[in-house]
Amino acid sequence: MFAFKTLFAVLAATAAVAAGVLLLLFPVLRPWPDESLPSVALAAAFASDRWALAHLCGIAGLGLLAPTFLGLRTLLRDGTAPGSAAPGARAATAAAATAWAGAALCSL
Repeated sequence: MFAFKTLFAVLAATAAVAAGVLLLLFPVLRPWPDESLPSVALAAAFASDRWALAHLCGIAGLGLLAPTFLGLRTLLRDGTAPGSAAPGARAATAAAATAWAGAALCSL
């Protein structure tokens, strides 16, 4: 049981770090032309490889948040008495549910 929980903690932490890095790369890679008026520069920015790569990083980062929160919830829940919840387990459950709902709504 201990090895599984340790592996689960490492995977959840890895997902959290990866999500953070990918979400940080989104504004760094995204081209920022003036969006107030339609222009050739705006069209070129939207057609660039940087725009696509930045948005893929953002999508992947958002997608990794849900398993991160689910892993946090599982780690907080394990090791407690049946029927009881560790401090923060309710907040982690809400975070996991919100992340999954947000990812589902973004895919529409």
